[in-house]
Amino acid sequence: MVPFLLRSLTTRLPEVPFCMLEASLASQSTDPLAPADLTVSVAEAARQLGVSRARVYALVQQGQLDPVIQGDTLHVTRASVNRRRAAPAATGAPLSPATA
Repeated sequence: MVPFLLRSLTTRLPEVPFCMLEASLASQSTDPLAPADLTVSVAEAARQLGVSRARVYALVQQGQLDPVIQGDTLHVTRASVNRRRAAPAATGAPLSPATA
């Protein structure tokens, strides 16, 4: 499933070289960060958000988390994880097809 998802992400999103992302983020921040500090793995994002890894992949596909693809590996930006954590929680259950 992961290689398929990575292929679909690379066809849907323009691939940004990591060095360009690092330069872009560093220019926005006065605090110099190492590249490892800019992104987190899918597993770490899931742990921080309290969701499953599959949910993190879904959030990336929905555009709610910013992906960074390094070779075969998908990471998400730490800023997008923090933004998601700070967002107010949705209330209520989603409607089922029968009640929509």
